[in-house]
Amino acid sequence: MHEVTPNSLLVLTNPMQYRNGREHIFPSDASLQWFIRKNKVVLAQAGAILKPAGHIMINQNKFDCAVLEIGLLCNQFSEG
Repeated sequence: MHEVTPNSLLVLTNPMQYRNGREHIFPSDASLQWFIRKNKVVLAQAGAILKPAGHIMINQNKFDCAVLEIGLLCNQFSEG
């Protein structure tokens, strides 16, 4: 279970807002949507995405960490 605090909702943003400042990683809305679709289970387990009101919200800090971890895993698989 993930820790819930009174500020937990303040770190949530929608995918379009999440891309602001991260266009070098996700150059389009479609690229972010593809990444979420491809890694949905891992992202949900990490607490990086959730659907509190029926639409995807992103926990920015956890999503950033998950992106880095997924990237590292992909590098390890491609090197092996």
